[in-house]
Amino acid sequence: MNIVKFTSISSSSAELENGYSIHSEHAQSCRESHYLDFRAADGLFGFPIDLDAEWFRRIPDYGIELIPADNRHPVRVPGYGFNNGCYGTDIQLEVRLGGKLVASFDISECQEIEG
Repeated sequence: MNIVKFTSISSSSAELENGYSIHSEHAQSCRESHYLDFRAADGLFGFPIDLDAEWFRRIPDYGIELIPADNRHPVRVPGYGFNNGCYGTDIQLEVRLGGKLVASFDISECQEIEG
């Protein structure tokens, strides 16, 4: 088990107590943006996840749901997409350690698209 808790949350990322961070990544083209909003996730600070187990689920047209390592309720992180010209929808959930990419997951279908 690799159970860790969130210690710092910003709109674009969430830091874990073991030095890992998770965030959304999008290769922007034209006037569009796609991201997860970690600040909008209620109850994320101190929330425990097990990085060796299934720690998130994709929620189509919403974002992701973080799966707790204890008996807490899952925490939902909304995803947003804004298009104005180009209409790409790709978005990745990335895990980094010291800025180095450790893992990446395609979560493109997990955002509300406004256009």
